[in-house]
Amino acid sequence: MLDDYRALLSADADEMKKFLAARDMALALSRNADEQDAPFHAEINLFETEDFRIAYVQTGTELHVDFSEDCYRYRMIVPLKGRMCVEFPDVSHPCTREQTTIVSPGTPHKMWSESRGTLLFLSFSVSAVRKRFSTLTGAPAMEEVIFDQPLDLRSGAGSIVLQAVKLIVEEIDAGSVSLSDPWRLSHFEETVLSSLLLYHPHSHQDQLRHQRNSPASRDVRAVIEFVESQLEEPVRLEDLVRIGGVSQSALNKNFRAFTGATPMAYLRQARLIAVRQALMDGDADSVTDCALKYGFTHMGRFSAAYAKAFGETPSKTLAKRGR
Repeated sequence: MLDDYRALLSADADEMKKFLAARDMALALSRNADEQDAPFHAEINLFETEDFRIAYVQTGTELHVDFSEDCYRYRMIVPLKGRMCVEFPDVSHPCTREQTTIVSPGTPHKMWSESRGTLLFLSFSVSAVRKRFSTLTGAPAMEEVIFDQPLDLRSGAGSIVLQAVKLIVEEIDAGSVSLSDPWRLSHFEETVLSSLLLYHPHSHQDQLRHQRNSPASRDVRAVIEFVESQLEEPVRLEDLVRIGGVSQSALNKNFRAFTGATPMAYLRQARLIAVRQALMDGDADSVTDCALKYGFTHMGRFSAAYAKAFGETPSKTLAKRGR
């Protein structure tokens, strides 16, 4: 599976530890008494796009992997052979071919897999979820979407996601899909994220449900599209009114009904999200440079607004990415 995308084939446990450490994972190995003299073996095949990683993992020994709480990615693991479990500070979720769990960013957890296990691993970025959420609702998510319920792989969203992963892997192995095939990769990513956001429980369901039941008017859609394309450019309220094609009072009323914020407040929220994403992705050399890039000129007010929106200072976000 994914044989053309071999990332690691090793009989050296330290080599695997270094491989995982570079991806915010700490590895501990344990062996049963009857396996002490058995040679170590690990195989990892990894297909990566800008937002998604699909990995096939096969090991010859029991694994205990500690995932960093500062990793800004979602993770889903399906055992193809053997047993495994994802352990959170207050609960454990056994993972099988019938049921797994989605680990959300910033959630400390550990994974245990028995010896000679085979795993299918899927992870995707925060920015991909944000973009898909915004596409579905017409409004940004100010905080990360959190999935906190087991995912049934036999029906509903889980079944769709698993079949989508299997299909794309089959097509990759057959040579029908590669990194230069944006159409099918885009369809795969949309299928996975839309299925999870629309049909699997998460922290932003109420917002998504409300905005699906209250379609955006033409003026709101036009202004949202304009705002998302002008995050690094000076924008005045008069510009938004002009793009909306209605009076200022009508635009404010329609915006509040759909997003819960005024047009200018929406613009500030969208820019705060853009700053956070740049800091998390390592696209900024400093907080000040990043804030100025997105139009925040008063650092004190910017830091206060950022902390209120995300529960931490921008410097802390940048420091996490640095680690």
